[in-house]
Amino acid sequence: MDASIVESSSWTKGLAFSILASLIGAVSKLCLRKSYTILGADAVAPIPSNDETANLCDHAEKDEENTVYHDSCEDDMESEIREFASKEESLWWRKFRAFTIRAVGVFGMTVLGPSCNVYALQFASPGILCPIGSGLALVWIVLFSDRAIGEKPRPVQVLAVGLIVLGEAIVSVTGDHTNVSVLTMDDIREQYREPQLLAYFGGVLIWVSILALVINRGSSGWRRFAWGLIGGSVTGVQNFIKDSLAVVHGLDGSHFPPQLFLMLLMAGLLPLAGLLLLMQCMKRFDALYSASMFVGSLVVSSSIMAAVHYHTFDNIDRIGLFFYPVGLLTIISGTVVLAVESYQREESDSRGKFDAKQLDIYTYSAKCEYGAIEPASRHVIHT
Repeated sequence: MDASIVESSSWTKGLAFSILASLIGAVSKLCLRKSYTILGADAVAPIPSNDETANLCDHAEKDEENTVYHDSCEDDMESEIREFASKEESLWWRKFRAFTIRAVGVFGMTVLGPSCNVYALQFASPGILCPIGSGLALVWIVLFSDRAIGEKPRPVQVLAVGLIVLGEAIVSVTGDHTNVSVLTMDDIREQYREPQLLAYFGGVLIWVSILALVINRGSSGWRRFAWGLIGGSVTGVQNFIKDSLAVVHGLDGSHFPPQLFLMLLMAGLLPLAGLLLLMQCMKRFDALYSASMFVGSLVVSSSIMAAVHYHTFDNIDRIGLFFYPVGLLTIISGTVVLAVESYQREESDSRGKFDAKQLDIYTYSAKCEYGAIEPASRHVIHT
């Protein structure tokens, strides 16, 4: 059989599993976000304690000469206590639903999706598969996020996602389509001693440390930006996955190198760490922002890794040498637009936000102090 036909067939198989992984990843991300929105859907309003209730009634008796009551204090509190018990039961059910949906999302992100991605990496370079799979994942999220979790993408978000998907398409078309499927441990030792790869590992460590510092010490907007980037930056270090598979394919079954255990460990730990960071991001921000920032940083990180470790620019033509960086810059521009829009949205919401919890505390404190308050009290009218 012709070698080019075999290569084309293998690349197509890798592409198919990458598309499947993108769909699984999108559904899993939406499940994770849904689990957090379920718990945050309804806040249980505080009710006064028994002491506060007694004080309220006592004050009401003292002001009886100047106050006309439409409902008794006892009936009012019994009604609120029943409402509180109902909300407690509803909260338990929401927690159960959230746990179940989150378990589905975690299973998809840790088992199903990675299994498809690992299988796809046997047939193509991560510098090609990551942009394709990640771009499609964003498309699925844009299509399904409104119906699935009630978060309708805003026009600027759609524009930013379009830039990211366009950049990923350019990277995937003009990138390096060659694939190394078999390596020995001698090859690995030689490659991992190269100064440029060691510099890459050091750069990733410094970059992730800066993002962690911003998350803990930075302003609100910069924290949001850092949360969006950190998960994808860690997950983009995919050389351990690809190289481990290449070494396993080259084994004759008689000897299992000890260094391979370390590579397999890193191949599992880095994606898991990226997933945990993504979950924390989705707990704080909407699904489209979290997924888009994750995908953008993932593609840029994996593309830099592929350029350093797999020498991407040595295997693309002159047109690719121009358009490949253009694609990366397009992805970066999309993430910047998304981050700026999200920050401006957050600032606008914070200016108009009303703290209901503080209102409840103020209302009950005022009732305890005065016995009645207008307009917060629904049951007391001064004469």
